Amino acid sequence: MRTFFSILILVVVVGLSADMVTVYNDNFAMVNQDIELKLSKGEKNYYFDEIPARLEPNSVIIEDNGGNFTLLAQNFEFDLAGTDRVFEKYLGKEVTIVTADKSTFMGTMRFFDRKMIGVVDGEGVLRLIRIDEVQHAQLAKMPENFFLKPTLNWRILAKKAGNYPLNLSYLTKGMSWEATYNGVWDNEKEILHLSSWITLTNTSGKSFENIDLKLMAGDVRKIHPINKNARYRESDVILLQAGSNSMAPPPVEKEFHDYHLYTFQFPVTINDRQTKQLKLFPDKSVKAKAIRQYRTYGKKVTSIIRFDNDKKSGLGIPLPGGVFKLYQRDSDDNSSQFIGEDKIKHTPDKEEVNLTSGNAFDIVGETTVTDHRRPGKNKEQKDIKVSIRNRSKKSVNIEIMHSASYRWKIKFPTVKPERKDAYNIIFHLELEPGEKKVITWTEMIGY
Repeated sequence: MRTFFSILILVVVVGLSADMVTVYNDNFAMVNQDIELKLSKGEKNYYFDEIPARLEPNSVIIEDNGGNFTLLAQNFEFDLAGTDRVFEKYLGKEVTIVTADKSTFMGTMRFFDRKMIGVVDGEGVLRLIRIDEVQHAQLAKMPENFFLKPTLNWRILAKKAGNYPLNLSYLTKGMSWEATYNGVWDNEKEILHLSSWITLTNTSGKSFENIDLKLMAGDVRKIHPINKNARYRESDVILLQAGSNSMAPPPVEKEFHDYHLYTFQFPVTINDRQTKQLKLFPDKSVKAKAIRQYRTYGKKVTSIIRFDNDKKSGLGIPLPGGVFKLYQRDSDDNSSQFIGEDKIKHTPDKEEVNLTSGNAFDIVGETTVTDHRRPGKNKEQKDIKVSIRNRSKKSVNIEIMHSASYRWKIKFPTVKPERKDAYNIIFHLELEPGEKKVITWTEMIGY
C-alpha cells in the first residue's frame, strides 16, 4: 500500500557544532551539543529534532550563559508519522481512498486493520477496502502534534530577538562499548602478544559524525525502567562492521571519580545501527604461564593462561572488561590458530588475570572417596584420592582445586596444599610427559 502525506515542522536551530559523546558500558551515552537558537521576542514554541530516538527526556539539560530567555516547558514528541499512526488518528474522520483499479471511495473511516479499511459513505453504506489494493489515501489535513522524527518541543520566552548560543546535554539509550582483546600465545617463550580494541555499538536512532568521543569504563549505576511498549528493540537491529585505522593514536586514559575515562585524540564517526572498532592501547608482550586446573569431583581439566597485570610482566594498565580471544601459531607454517576465548571483568593495575581457553584434551583427572565415616554428630571424615594423568608429550603445571562448605580440616595430605580462602585449597603439581600422579588426604568436616 502506498499513501502520501506531508508534515511541516519549523526547526529554528542554527550553528550546530561537533558533538561530544561519552559512551558507557551499560548501553547508554551522555551527549553534549553546542547549538544556537534564533529566537524572536516573546513566547513561542521551537522544535529540535537532531536527537536520538532513544533519548531520555528527563535527562535534558539546557545551559544558557546569557540568561536572556526562559525555558517554560519541554515536550518529547515521539508520536511519529507512519501509515498506521496516521490512520489511527483519522478514525471517525473524512477520507478518500483510491484503489489500484482507479475506484474511489469517499466517506468516514470507521476501522482499519492489516487486511481491511472500513469506510462509510454518504448514504450510510459500509465499504470494505482491501489494504493491498489501496494505491492512494487522501486526508483532509495532517493531524496535530505529529512528527517525522523524535523531537524536543520547547516553549521559550525570550526577552528580545536574536541568536542565543547554548549547550544541550542529555542521556540516550542504545550506545555501548566493550574492550576486545586478541592474544597470540607463545608457548615456548611463555609470552602473550596482546592487541586491544574498543568495540563501539550505536543503536540509538541517530548517527554521530566527527564527534569528540570519550569512553567511561566501570560499573556506573543506572536505573533501567522496564518499558513494555518500547518502539526500539535490540533484536530489530542489524549491526554492520566498520573498519578502523590501526595507526591512529590510542585514547588518553585517566582516573575519573571511581572509574576510568578514555578520551580519543581524533574525531570519530559512528552511524546508527553500526559497530566500529578503535584501538585501545599499543600492542604489548606480556609474560604469562599456562596452567591446567582440575576441580575435585569434576570430569574435565581446564586450560588457563595466567598473567599479572603489572609493569614487571609487560602491562600494568587498567583493563576494561571485555572478550579475550586467544590464538597460537602453528610452528610448521606460522599460521595462527584460534585456541579459545574468555571474558574478563574490569581489571585494575597489579591484579591477576586468568583466561580459560577450554578443556585440556590430554590431561585426565579423577576423584575417588576411598572411605567415608561419621564418628560423631554432625561430623564426617572422608579419605580422598585424586589421580592426574598427563597423556601429552610436554610437561604441564597442574592445580588441583578442592572446596568444602562447613567447618573443615585437611589431615595427612601427601602433598602440602595452599589455602586459598576459608572454603578452598590448592595442590600444585608438575607432571612430565606420560606421567601419572596420585595424591591423597583426609577431609574432616564439623571439627
